[in-house]
Amino acid sequence: MTTKWELTTLQNWVETNRPENTLAVNLIKSLSRAALVAKYHRYTAQDAFESYRNSEGDYREMVAAMLSFEKDFGWAALVYEANLIAFVHSVRNYADLLAQLVNVLAVAAPKEVRNCTLHQTIRDLSESKLRTSLTDLKAFHWFQYLGAYSNTAKHRQLIKTNPSVSFVEDVSGLKVEAFVYKNQDFPEQSYPAYWAHEVLAGAYEVYVKLLECGQELNRHVIPEHLNA
Repeated sequence: MTTKWELTTLQNWVETNRPENTLAVNLIKSLSRAALVAKYHRYTAQDAFESYRNSEGDYREMVAAMLSFEKDFGWAALVYEANLIAFVHSVRNYADLLAQLVNVLAVAAPKEVRNCTLHQTIRDLSESKLRTSLTDLKAFHWFQYLGAYSNTAKHRQLIKTNPSVSFVEDVSGLKVEAFVYKNQDFPEQSYPAYWAHEVLAGAYEVYVKLLECGQELNRHVIPEHLNA
């Protein structure tokens, strides 16, 4: 079953019941657009190596191209890496937009935009299923990984992604190197190397959880959604 956040329903409710809250409406529109951007980057990354998939569904041709330093493979690898990075940033940004929307719709005393973070929003929420959903999201391994990856790539350096073949795992493709992340709010955390398709799948898992949190927001603020 496909997870869906009924953003149009939420927008209609806000426009009818809180017409003065233009910030909420603009955030909902931004979330709708951001979902399309994320979808584009995910699918573009997934399709980057399709020309190397043979009729049997495996990527032996890609292994040959990789080992022979084929120019077209280098371009396909760049397309994959660029869109993987963009998808990670898009999903992490989606979480920030969700936090902003929760802040203006569900927090009793909303924070100003510059002071609104997911962590702060969770603290400001009253005990509820919405608060629990967001807390679980924040603790999810891949959510933490995306935050560390995104912040490292934006503020420090790009995390290397290299062509790799494992005959033990029977896997070939790109591998995202291990890295260590630390900032003033979080203790040092080491993240292992992952295959790029694992990171892409992990980022999508986070995106689905964000949609589930969005639906919980609908149930939280719209009376008729309480039993949905």
